[in-house]
Amino acid sequence: MSFEMTMPYERPDDAEKVDVAEHYKIEQFLFREAQALDERRFDSWLAMFSEDLLYEAPARYNRLPRQRAKEWSGAKEAKHFEDTKEFLRMRVRRLKTDKSWSEDPPSRTRHLISNVQVSWSKSTNTYLADSNFVVYRARASDDEETFYGARHDLISPGGDGSDGLLIQRRTILFDHTVILAANLGIFF
Repeated sequence: MSFEMTMPYERPDDAEKVDVAEHYKIEQFLFREAQALDERRFDSWLAMFSEDLLYEAPARYNRLPRQRAKEWSGAKEAKHFEDTKEFLRMRVRRLKTDKSWSEDPPSRTRHLISNVQVSWSKSTNTYLADSNFVVYRARASDDEETFYGARHDLISPGGDGSDGLLIQRRTILFDHTVILAANLGIFF
């Protein structure tokens, strides 16, 4: 019996590992992105994404081994979020006002990115970066949460982004099946 997980994204068949220098470049890009979030430099963070961005987090379900293909919400099912760059811009604009009640007081976050694996796809002309994350969030004096999961990023070379790289798609895979946080007002 196989317990292999079915992922909610497609991986190009031609994905090949990159050399050490390219891996380092992508890894450092992801670390700088996490730092921008932790320092609340949201405009700098947004500049790291392409205009055709899809930023999504499918819901995860507890399934029996024979139902593993249904572990993640499908294209027409509910997700924790499924945002475009324009929607992220709107969220960032709201964070800069006094109307963002879910972030009043503002969250203090620490994004830990690890286990970065990078490959290149000739067919899509993108880097594929898989990584794990732990995001610690604290608000007020006694409101703390920790989120765990993985990210699957499609990163395109070229453009005006940091290091000439832009994230085209981010799929966030929470390890949680139930997220007990009061809100998901932070970014992953």
